[in-house]
Amino acid sequence: MQQYESAYIDLIKLVEKYGYSSSGRNGDTIAVNGWMLQFPATPFPILQGRKIYHEGVVGELATFLEGPRDLQHFKDNGCNFWDKWADENGKLKLDYGNAWKDAGFIFSNTGLRRGNQLKEVVENITVDPHSRRHIINGWVPRHVWSNSLSLPCCHYSYQFIVRHSYLDLIWIQRSADLMVGVPSNMISATLLLHLMAQTTGYKVGTVSMQLGNVHIYHDHLPKIPAYREQANEVMYSPAKISISKNATVFNFSPSDFAMVKYEHAEPISFNLHE
Repeated sequence: MQQYESAYIDLIKLVEKYGYSSSGRNGDTIAVNGWMLQFPATPFPILQGRKIYHEGVVGELATFLEGPRDLQHFKDNGCNFWDKWADENGKLKLDYGNAWKDAGFIFSNTGLRRGNQLKEVVENITVDPHSRRHIINGWVPRHVWSNSLSLPCCHYSYQFIVRHSYLDLIWIQRSADLMVGVPSNMISATLLLHLMAQTTGYKVGTVSMQLGNVHIYHDHLPKIPAYREQANEVMYSPAKISISKNATVFNFSPSDFAMVKYEHAEPISFNLHE
């Protein structure tokens, strides 16, 4: 078993043992608060104890980096799990990606301009690599407080830190659905780090996922033993990926990514809660 999957299973065990009961807007859970998953970005952290369908996650990140426009935009990139949050016309209002690319108007030495957090971070890593201010923020309070979003960001802050010749990522997430969301988030965070490292000329380092409310839905609990049994039985070599050398955070498409080798156990389905 790979280190990242072992750490993931340890977090599941922790929630099962110490989790408190809670009733949220979309189901009953057991949960713990304020935990971290940390793992190297290589090998690529896709679970092998059950099959993970990575294509939609890659398409989702591509859409985030482009700035999501509507449901069809996600579907065009091969991501088919945003239907639950779109209106009857396929419209979505999201800060994922859009807030990364448009931070509103800012004043600078060249006058008034629109801020692009992706561009600012890439430029700042180049100019001042050891700064501790390489942060992209996706949490826009005025949108959240006005209830104008289709879904407020679950992961909302991304800090890139240069460590010698490596680039690390601290990924902050307010809400973590452990059985459905987190395996996808591990992929998305790691791919984002790969792309930012490739854009700025660094090697990929470590992903640290700071998780706020870490929860397991009650209807997911009966399927966990089967996953754990599969994960303990398999002895697979690490997954191998390929990313186009020309891909950056500014021009990434799903076709730039390929899962060259992915050995896995049988799929186990967990319901997606809205």
